[in-house]
Amino acid sequence: MAGPLAFAGVIAVIVSPPAADVAFYVVFGAAAIAFVVLSVITLKWAFRRDLDGRRAWVQRQQSTSTAEAPPPAANGRSPSTPSRTPRKPPS
Repeated sequence: MAGPLAFAGVIAVIVSPPAADVAFYVVFGAAAIAFVVLSVITLKWAFRRDLDGRRAWVQRQQSTSTAEAPPPAANGRSPSTPSRTPRKPPS
């Protein structure tokens, strides 16, 4: 058995003023568009920074590889010299 307030929700939907719905859709649409625009701007900025960083890293790698031999370490050994003699395999 339905009480007298069973259809209150249906009546509220029917009676709601259409201007409130239009205002909601306008505000929600503007917020959604702003979110998409700011997301695109943020992603473009991030990809540009990443690309610039990668270019700088490659340039540093190329300039390091074309440079002369690195200076010796503080202990007088060159960086390519192993710090100890290699072990012999067990017989």
